[in-house]
Amino acid sequence: MADVLRHADAEHPEEITQRVYDDARVRVGYGSHPRADRLAARFKLSWAELRRWALQSADPASTMERSLVGKTRARRVVTQAECIAAVRQVAARRGSGELTVAEYNETRTAMNAEAARRHLHGQHIMGLPSAEQIRVSCRSFAFAAQAAGITVPRLPPRTMLPRVEAIVAFVEHFSFRPRRADLQWLGRHHGIQFVMANKDHHGVAVAAARERFQHLGRWFPPEGKVRDRPEGWEQLGEGSPALAELAQRYPRKRTASEAFTPEEIRQAIATAYDALAPGQTLTAARYREMYRRLGLPSVKTIYSAAADDSQTFRALVVAEIRRRGRNARARARE
Repeated sequence: MADVLRHADAEHPEEITQRVYDDARVRVGYGSHPRADRLAARFKLSWAELRRWALQSADPASTMERSLVGKTRARRVVTQAECIAAVRQVAARRGSGELTVAEYNETRTAMNAEAARRHLHGQHIMGLPSAEQIRVSCRSFAFAAQAAGITVPRLPPRTMLPRVEAIVAFVEHFSFRPRRADLQWLGRHHGIQFVMANKDHHGVAVAAARERFQHLGRWFPPEGKVRDRPEGWEQLGEGSPALAELAQRYPRKRTASEAFTPEEIRQAIATAYDALAPGQTLTAARYREMYRRLGLPSVKTIYSAAADDSQTFRALVVAEIRRRGRNARARARE
């Protein structure tokens, strides 16, 4: 910092403003160092006090200088070119034209460890940036990947049962024409996610379902009143294999008011763990890539549920690993 101040104005370095300091640090070769306002915030001093402290420091290895160098190294500024080059290196290492955030972080960690082992002072090597650093520098990981010519696989959209199919399934199980509220009940009670629609779209879907029944020569119920419905009709679909299959193929997304129980959260972690390749560890990034495909609660929901129970995502994963270890030991004793 003192070098930048004296380079900016050798005669009156004690009068350098923050803006002049920021411009001079790039010319001197300290462009990766923090700006003046961030330095003042870091040391909780005014700019005038910080400037005076730096200029009056007789020992270049003073406490302030050592703290500044150490923190600057840990929080270096990563350029977009470095981010793009890092993504390209990791993709080349994996030999693939596609790259997810989890795959990048996993391979990047291995490459940085290898580079550190090859160097006598490996801890001083500036390794490949993390995915979070890439997001900060390039606005998103996908932007850097696209610039590097790498494809980032998109999350599969949540599958939803077409509304016509939902009406057909309802008529087949309950034998009367459903209203919009009836289909909403079907989705909530049996855990089926179907395409939502307004009143006009619901009428179009009912007409399409009627045409399908007529084409097959089957009876389609006319529009009736609520009092004409069979008594206890809600129980008619209980235990239906067809509705259970629809719930598995089109799992319903819960609303914010429908909280997951701790056992459901644990089961979601277990399901995601079973979907991993041998030797892989379940991380939040990997979970994020598979939860829609498996019909599991989102990462945000897992984090929220874990926080309510004074836990973390990592703690839930560790608990699942330990549970599996206990079960394996119990089976071995048998």
